[in-house]
Amino acid sequence: MEMKTEFKNAFIGYPKSIKSTEYCFKLNTDDYPDNRLIDSYLKLKGIDFKRTKQQSKTKCIGWHVYKIQAKKPVQCFEDNIKFI
Repeated sequence: MEMKTEFKNAFIGYPKSIKSTEYCFKLNTDDYPDNRLIDSYLKLKGIDFKRTKQQSKTKCIGWHVYKIQAKKPVQCFEDNIKFI
């Protein structure tokens, strides 16, 4: 899924497991090697989040994984992407 942001186009993916109590998305480190831009954008919007970084074991690539606590249960894929 491609998303237009204020910064540039980003390719957004979703981790393999998503809890029903949080919104979750991941950004490719090729598109955003420095996570500070996204972090400051979310903080500016007043959004509390947790971020982790994952690396592929087979490719030279990584992801910044963002998890944001939901106020209501996230029941399907469409609910997860409505947050964005």
